[in-house]
Amino acid sequence: MSSTKEILIIGQGLAGTLLALELRKSGKSFLVVEGRLPYSASAVAAGILNPVTGKRLAKSWRADRFLRSARKTYREWESLLGKTFFKETRVLRLFKDEEEQKVWKKKKDLLEYKDFLGKRYHQGKFKDSLKDKHGSFEILKAAILDVQTFLQASKDLFASEGCLCEKNIDHADISIADDIAKYSGKSYHRVIFCEGFRVGGNPWFQSIPMESSQGEIQTVMANAPLPEGILNCGKWLRPLGNGLFQAGSTHKWDNMYSDPEKENDNEIQDEMKNILHQVPVLLHRRTGIRPASKDRKPVLGFHPQNPCLGILNGLGAKGSMMGPWMAKHLSDVIQGVTQIDSELDVRRYYN
Repeated sequence: MSSTKEILIIGQGLAGTLLALELRKSGKSFLVVEGRLPYSASAVAAGILNPVTGKRLAKSWRADRFLRSARKTYREWESLLGKTFFKETRVLRLFKDEEEQKVWKKKKDLLEYKDFLGKRYHQGKFKDSLKDKHGSFEILKAAILDVQTFLQASKDLFASEGCLCEKNIDHADISIADDIAKYSGKSYHRVIFCEGFRVGGNPWFQSIPMESSQGEIQTVMANAPLPEGILNCGKWLRPLGNGLFQAGSTHKWDNMYSDPEKENDNEIQDEMKNILHQVPVLLHRRTGIRPASKDRKPVLGFHPQNPCLGILNGLGAKGSMMGPWMAKHLSDVIQGVTQIDSELDVRRYYN
């Protein structure tokens, strides 16, 4: 295959990895360049796939489509990579107040929610471990992706096949002529930027309005057995096994490069006091910066003036759920199988 048909992917976070695997499946030649820079969202992501979120119990945008794609895709990549990193589960969500109970009752009877809102539990069902004074309910068809195991297994595969370059990239080293990009002495048919929040430093895509936020996730040890699944009441607990949990998360829009270990406040632990009778033992605090677009929809497609340059970004807090479909869609667009979804097209910011 000619080198001018090869595709260069910048970034081996969740977006770049999913895209690379889709291109590999379709027989496309590619190279992934990854510098392992700090504050990557994928490096600390909890990988929760939750179809119903927020105070109004809103069903996530295109949840049915994205969840179907995620289940199928992650199972396929587990088989390819020989690792287990995807588990379907439930979310056990505690009602905050009577108003939230009314919202649940109203939405429980809607057809579009019938597959997602499950059993309701009355006050005191989990009184031994949870402060469930308003009761709780199940959110079905949720899942957990072990993002870090998935990324490492994919990295090992790319390295073994000579498709990985571990290097920090300088945008100035990329040149364009006759709709062909050149990097490090080699020509590429496409360059796809999967840089996360660092898109702000990209000379071709820096005008995309991003509203990235820092999120903190903690590793904690529970002091008592907890109910099965992901626990949620504003903040959440995701089981890791052997009494360990991830707890999260926060949103911070200023001073995003701060070290959580040096912060005086501990928002997550404070919220745990409202959920659990015994606050878990804090073992570790980590932060990453979520890449989110202003309209909260992913950004993908090609630069209007330089169509050899593409982007897959803005997956935000729901990247584990939306990412597989987005990567498959962009791969199909690259191959000419389909037209780009207008709601996602990066050109919406250039018109």
